[in-house]
Amino acid sequence: IEYLCIDIANNFGDDKAVGFRGDKELFEDRIQWVKNNYSVLEQRMEEADEKYLYIKAVMALRNAEKGIADGHLVALDASCSGIQIMSAITGCKRGGEITGQIDPDKRPDAYTIITDSMNSLLVRNMIQGVLIPRTDAKDAVMTAGYGSKAKPKEIFGEHLLDFFYETCHLHAPGAF
Repeated sequence: IEYLCIDIANNFGDDKAVGFRGDKELFEDRIQWVKNNYSVLEQRMEEADEKYLYIKAVMALRNAEKGIADGHLVALDASCSGIQIMSAITGCKRGGEITGQIDPDKRPDAYTIITDSMNSLLVRNMIQGVLIPRTDAKDAVMTAGYGSKAKPKEIFGEHLLDFFYETCHLHAPGAF
């Protein structure tokens, strides 16, 4: 039941009315969001980011409560899997912390951590007027985590590339 609730919340996405961030929330908060919306889950289908997957998960929840097994598969994604895997292989505690391997009660967002840290590093180095958006950092981190040098260079150019790698080495030295 709990994993079905997590799946429902993941597929719903952000609920801006209550500041809920969908799959960025802790599992417990996703489960609670479903409990809070339990009586109106079907009525909220049109608001869902992934409406067909959302209603499928809602239907699976309703079936499970009736004792009906319907074969629904709950999809859970890794958290920054390239860094997560390499941190596990190398025994890198810092990389493990930012990818959620260390504390099961925390769901850190490695992409946001690296983005914020890189932006702070730029400010400390007097790089004015540059604010790296999370989406750019995520694209660079995700591909660099699997060995790409081209994508980070494309995103940051020669001027900011060293700041990117310095930040990555700070937060996930084993992976990088």
